[in-house]
Amino acid sequence: MAHHIVDDFALFSAGVAAWTGSRDGRRGAADLTTTTPRPAWCRRGVALAATTGWMLAAYAACVAVVFGVTASQHAWGSPPWWLGAVGAAGVLAACAIGFTVGVLWPSRFAAPLTAAAVGVALIVGASASGTSIYLILVPGTGNLDTDIVTATGLAAAGTAVALAGTAQLAPDRVGYVIPAFGEAAADGMVPYTPVCQASPVGVCVNPAFRAQLPQLDGELVPFFAELAGLPGAPVRVREISSVAGMYLNWGGQISGTPPTYQFALSALGSLAGTGETAIITFIGGNSASGGTPAQQAVELALLRAAGSDEGASWLEPAAVTAAAGRFAALPAAARHAWLVTHLAALRAGHVSLEQL
Repeated sequence: MAHHIVDDFALFSAGVAAWTGSRDGRRGAADLTTTTPRPAWCRRGVALAATTGWMLAAYAACVAVVFGVTASQHAWGSPPWWLGAVGAAGVLAACAIGFTVGVLWPSRFAAPLTAAAVGVALIVGASASGTSIYLILVPGTGNLDTDIVTATGLAAAGTAVALAGTAQLAPDRVGYVIPAFGEAAADGMVPYTPVCQASPVGVCVNPAFRAQLPQLDGELVPFFAELAGLPGAPVRVREISSVAGMYLNWGGQISGTPPTYQFALSALGSLAGTGETAIITFIGGNSASGGTPAQQAVELALLRAAGSDEGASWLEPAAVTAAAGRFAALPAAARHAWLVTHLAALRAGHVSLEQL
């Protein structure tokens, strides 16, 4: 919707509206239409309304197909109507921009160049700020009707740009939230009831990923078994939105009461590596953030004990590897007992490699 349908219809609507707005000038009928009893704004308003109506009708049909296909694939939640409304507003804006350009510049080149300009504006705006910023037209001169309409449009556009500039990325939502509108206008996730795997870990995901539950549970159980019973260790696993996952660099975090490990699945991707991230987050020894050698050694030992050696590539020092080998060689009960006793000191950075 946001990256294809709205952009495509904005380009097409701007071009068609520019062609309609330039019609009288292209046909040399400007002097003839000036003598009609209807004022210029009325004549042009009817043409703009007809063009906008057809564009909105085509857009609505396309949205109906997308929503219909989506509804046939998912049995929970409801369509995000706000998304369709935002797209309709984009079509309205594109028609107004194109029609204004056509009236001010009645040329056969007005339609293709206007569509191209709108496309460039969408690309540049999305790249610059993460939110599409549409063209802002310079007011025309010598035509009171055009100046009034343009000034009103500029005022509305200025207000919209100012509000868009306050938008903030919300980790628990689909996209941006504008504080002035409050939570009511926030584009939240479509409501759903999580599907959970009955296991010691308790993995819960969106119903769309139901088929992956056994795989996810199998990947996470060995890692969480190493942390079971430790103070502050995660006892549950919950999927969060992809946007929140990007906010967390596709890793995860532990939060809440009881401690819950939150992760994001990219499309239908695997959870490979996320279990390791859970352990690293819990121990607090990610080398990229300055973890101590002892923390790194414990992480590597726990990864090996859980059947993975993913972290060895960035845990290179020989002393760390040797200490990890010693710790991993201990019986599981001995490792667990040591962690119960020394975890607080380890996380505080008060344990040396020699103490492992």
